[in-house]
Amino acid sequence: MNRLCEDVKTIVKKNSFQKCPVPLTDEDKIKISNSNICYICETELNEDLFYDFDWHTGSFRGVAHQVCSSKYRIPRHIPIFLHNLSHYDAHFIVHALNFDDDKVEVIPQNKERYISFSKQLTINNQPKVLASTTAKYPITRAEVKVLTIPLGVQGKTLDNILFLGQVPKRCIIGFVNNSAFNGSLTKNPFTFENYGIKSFSLYIDGQQIPSKALQPSFDNNIFTSAYHTLFSGTGIHFLNEGNAISREQYAKGYCLLAFDLTPDLSANSSAHWNLIKHGSVRLEVRFEYSLTQTINCIVYAEFDNIIEIDKNRNVSVDYSS
Repeated sequence: MNRLCEDVKTIVKKNSFQKCPVPLTDEDKIKISNSNICYICETELNEDLFYDFDWHTGSFRGVAHQVCSSKYRIPRHIPIFLHNLSHYDAHFIVHALNFDDDKVEVIPQNKERYISFSKQLTINNQPKVLASTTAKYPITRAEVKVLTIPLGVQGKTLDNILFLGQVPKRCIIGFVNNSAFNGSLTKNPFTFENYGIKSFSLYIDGQQIPSKALQPSFDNNIFTSAYHTLFSGTGIHFLNEGNAISREQYAKGYCLLAFDLTPDLSANSSAHWNLIKHGSVRLEVRFEYSLTQTINCIVYAEFDNIIEIDKNRNVSVDYSS
């Protein structure tokens, strides 16, 4: 904790703003009298010269063109300290550093509540860190499986052949003509027909999702529940967003069924993970009429996984399905 306090003092000292420039030293005055080029753009100085001071320290930096000084930006780094102090709560650390909870603001100290680091994150102590553990990078792994449903059937149960192992956090399912999928020049492989689906459900370890099977009737123009999965399964059902697929288009080539399989419906969020679950996934589908053509069931699934890199730059993954 004492070391952490010292680090904070150093950070504050180096990053605190000083509103007024410090007085020029004799060395600074000599530097000014001998200056004939701009220290920023390194071209000859003219009448438009400017004494440039560091806003953070107040110290004199050099003589520059006024326009150069106004546009000059020194790349700065935001220090981030990762600690592993056992049994220390974050609130206790804040109090120990003489900060009140309500006075701690984001860096930089402005009204922004979100910060995006678009450049890079540099770990100064990377070799030492990697000597004791691995660098872990969370990813969303995508996997696609294709299952064939033959012509002449009116229903199909795809049992324990979708995913046996890690349960996906999201599934999106559609049906496409088999010859189109296999490369027919006269058919579109991206046309997902409804094929008269009258019942559809997923089973995770025997638990039905949704709790009541989807029961659309495309002949009677009743398929709102199926259409709604495009919103609930992709995390936009409570947002002011769309997917550019109208209700009329859905039944005519855009019939996709999306399911968020996380317990808190957070598959679309990157802010947190749920516990990884292992089990089996089963699919049951029934049609109004017997299929007159062979079709393919396309299953797109997303999984939470981790890529690890050790000190020797060996890469390992935790794929378990």
